[in-house]
Amino acid sequence: MKKSLLFLTVAMSLFLTSCFDIVEEVYLNRNGSGKYLYTIDMSALLSDPMMGQIMAQSMSEQMGSDELEIDSLIRFADMEEPPASLSAEEKAIFNRIEMNILMSQSGGKGIITITVPFDKIGQINQFNEMLSKLQSEGDSGGLGMAGMGMSPVTSEFSVNGKTLGRSTTSTGKPSDQMDEETLSMARMMFTEAKLKTIYHLPGKVRSTTLKDASTEGSTVSTTYNLMDILDGKVDYNGQIKFR
Repeated sequence: MKKSLLFLTVAMSLFLTSCFDIVEEVYLNRNGSGKYLYTIDMSALLSDPMMGQIMAQSMSEQMGSDELEIDSLIRFADMEEPPASLSAEEKAIFNRIEMNILMSQSGGKGIITITVPFDKIGQINQFNEMLSKLQSEGDSGGLGMAGMGMSPVTSEFSVNGKTLGRSTTSTGKPSDQMDEETLSMARMMFTEAKLKTIYHLPGKVRSTTLKDASTEGSTVSTTYNLMDILDGKVDYNGQIKFR
């Protein structure tokens, strides 16, 4: 649940409004490899004069710049040494992470995309576990920015033949771990916020048991209200069968 609380804390201090979009994407290849993308689009904030200024000040302080004009691709393998507390396998995943930051106050763009390539889909689970571990230790480094806005739901991905599965591993409602004041602020801020997940499969989709999913060719997508997720009203458990 520490991940859920971190998600809300950073979101409140940085976003200050529900005007943002979060898109989670899983690209699966036929051999089981692929990539995991997490995109946070804050462009709507930068188009608002007051919110844009707050955003510019907050991000400029973090990035060490007086102006919010950033277009940068950060490769974690080049940026820093992996934290010493990570295992050898976790360090290998850490070094694969890339983070693209596009922030332009003049252009009204505010997009952060985190990319995690994987050899097998279980490495997405290891990435999420590693992120939670580093955040709890206060040693997240560049992953502190990478972790902002991440999904408050902890789940695991699996592939069995031509079936992609997702199961929720966290118990209880994330909102149960928030005090009354924090929860009240969340309900005001996240009323219209959405979290969209897109699954890109290596073959045409045959069927899916994911709740409220839409299917088109080899793609399955779900869109849920962020507050419903925090209240535990969304069931992420399900499977996708593909050809």
